Amino acid sequence: MKSSERKFEVDIDTENKFLVDWFSFTTKIYDIRHLFNFLGLDEIAGAFEPIFGVGFYKKRLYFGGINIHYASSNPSNVGTIWVEMSGQGCRTF
Repeated sequence: MKSSERKFEVDIDTENKFLVDWFSFTTKIYDIRHLFNFLGLDEIAGAFEPIFGVGFYKKRLYFGGINIHYASSNPSNVGTIWVEMSGQGCRTF
């Protein structure tokens, strides 16, 4: 087959798709075990490692791009947990 005879087919997917590259939220579910259960992360809860906190949150658990910040010293955030997922964290989730 000559190069001028080659035919290329292009498959164009017309469905809309999106990729979440970063996601963050706070919750008043203050018990870490309940949060893992709520998020469906029970099976990998043991994989999270404690690391230094960020900002007003004194403690943080980390695994695969998922950060769980807790123990806030800010009066307006006391009793909350901040969940933050990078692009990798969104894929891990």
